[in-house]
Amino acid sequence: MPLVYHIYGHIDPDLNGDSKEFALQFPNDDSAIDMQKVIDFAKKNILDTDHPQKMRKYAEEHLDYEVKMKRLLLELNKL
Repeated sequence: MPLVYHIYGHIDPDLNGDSKEFALQFPNDDSAIDMQKVIDFAKKNILDTDHPQKMRKYAEEHLDYEVKMKRLLLELNKL
């Protein structure tokens, strides 16, 4: 299974504190990207043989549309 990393420079409401194990955020500006941080992030996840399974579990529990739509319905019902 190929390893997938999410490196981004914007606000993503789906990527919060719990998902930081799977994503690396940088400021959305012209500052230099710390490539050592990118390398360390990739190495850490490459060495974790359970990383793909952990990422999939997180996605199924938090990012799946069924989960997100249930949360949306709960919020809409509060209105």
